[in-house]
Amino acid sequence: MIAIKLFTINCIHQYFNYGQCSDLQIEPTASCSILMKRFLLHYKQEEASTYSVYFIQPDSAVKISLPAAALSFYIFISNDAFFKYTQNPSVKTTSLNDDGAGNNNIFLFSGTTPATGAASFNVERTPKPSPFLFQNRKLFGVISIIPPPEVCIYTLTLQAVAVKWRYYIVADKSIGDVLVKESNLSEDTTGKITFKNLSADATDMVYSSVKTSFPGAGVFVNESESEISLVQKQSKKLQLWNATDKNNESILMDNLPLPSVQDSGQKVIYLQNTS
Repeated sequence: MIAIKLFTINCIHQYFNYGQCSDLQIEPTASCSILMKRFLLHYKQEEASTYSVYFIQPDSAVKISLPAAALSFYIFISNDAFFKYTQNPSVKTTSLNDDGAGNNNIFLFSGTTPATGAASFNVERTPKPSPFLFQNRKLFGVISIIPPPEVCIYTLTLQAVAVKWRYYIVADKSIGDVLVKESNLSEDTTGKITFKNLSADATDMVYSSVKTSFPGAGVFVNESESEISLVQKQSKKLQLWNATDKNNESILMDNLPLPSVQDSGQKVIYLQNTS
């Protein structure tokens, strides 16, 4: 028996430091399992987010034909946090009706093999099957691949959610102004983050809540100029500066806590007990 690799599905996620998403699982659909059994195909998980399909050749002299139909695989999500850090892929069509959030359909990743031999995916939306088919497991999408004539690596790349970071600074009345800056010593020298001061906004529920809780304190809002992709472990170092005296600024906090997936990019910072 000879096992020959037919293709590999490699899943890369921008949120994770090494690209491999442990919250994502890929499994053959029921029809795919029947098709693979008929054509002596074998499905194997190689690594955390790498899956391969092999065809089993009984003898080197015997040639096994490949199925003409597409092999389909479910993409299941094992952690609710996945939807907080994952940006929905750009889709080819948006003609399907849904509730505006895509809750009535899923993503269809169709594997294509151009003449160059580089494997890729086209992305569309497709109606979501009944949840009873999956015992209420969370279905993100379906991968569909027609077996290629030569071995291919199909790379499914998912982007992390990008948000503007916003800090609500609760400070003593003696502090007239603050500024959030990225340290010049930050390990990540690409895409330097700059922050701007926002004016008080009574419609901002977080600001209003903080002002109500600390009526005697000053509340400053600093927001990043651009959106920042959330990653599992940020290498940024942010500092909080006292900008009351523009000619003599001083550091109030040398290492600000960085926003996480749970924070949705927002942090409330207390400089001291102002109660």
